[in-house]
Amino acid sequence: MKKKQIILYSSILLVILAFGYWFLKKESTGKVATYITAEVKTGSIVNNVTAIGTVQPVKKVEVGTQVSGVIKKI
Repeated sequence: MKKKQIILYSSILLVILAFGYWFLKKESTGKVATYITAEVKTGSIVNNVTAIGTVQPVKKVEVGTQVSGVIKKI
């Protein structure tokens, strides 16, 4: 009985180690992050937007009024 337990625990440990190696190996094959550094400078921020064409509404709504009575002048 003792020999069977040693074989069982050794097999479980071997499977766990193999899975751990596979998982770590899979994670480490990704791309390495690269950083671009520059000196800090003070200045003003300028933002320009240019566009050509016509402006089209997304939703068109009719606006009106309702008046009761006689309108003499608009």
